[in-house]
Amino acid sequence: MNLSTYGYIAQQPKTIGILKLNTVTLHSQISALRERVRYYQPFAFSAVRDHNLKLYKQLIDTYFTVPHTSFSVVSNAKNYSLGQMIANHLSKEENMVAFVSSKHSGSNMQSLEEEAKGVVKKKMRRDALFGIHPVSPRESSELQMAQVLLGIVSYAVSLLDKDPITKNAKFRLVKHLQRHLNTDKLARSNEYYLRFKRRFAVEV
Repeated sequence: MNLSTYGYIAQQPKTIGILKLNTVTLHSQISALRERVRYYQPFAFSAVRDHNLKLYKQLIDTYFTVPHTSFSVVSNAKNYSLGQMIANHLSKEENMVAFVSSKHSGSNMQSLEEEAKGVVKKKMRRDALFGIHPVSPRESSELQMAQVLLGIVSYAVSLLDKDPITKNAKFRLVKHLQRHLNTDKLARSNEYYLRFKRRFAVEV
């Protein structure tokens, strides 16, 4: 029996990440956080400042309360396709419906989907990708979460060979994520396997 999963794709120039879930629990937990703190704006790493750092730490804490999650990011993905990203994160028993930012145009979206389906089918030897759907980040808590996690890793990578400003809010959020992963350095290739079937992978 094949399992249905949902993939939320976050992208920046040369960087790609995928958040894989099989339930709507994360959405429910983020919605509950919003209600508790009465915050209804989209979450975005670019928005992290001193005045809202506590909120973004709570968002990361919320993510790590949800079991059966997988987030993977490739920071040097210039020659790494969306199809490869999806195919590499599907098990033999899994199918996926993927979601990307609605910034893609209609023709570009169709081309992106066809290419990804072809790559996934070639590797999995079956039609394991059921579709790629554009969605506005404002309307998807899961896509916002993927973009925030991608932003944190990308920021950590950008600090390689630099002296970080340790009081900077974004740097402090990097440190907060590192504590969850029990690592002293986020900007290096590694896979983290946590309790309750949580996985976090970084490829630098």
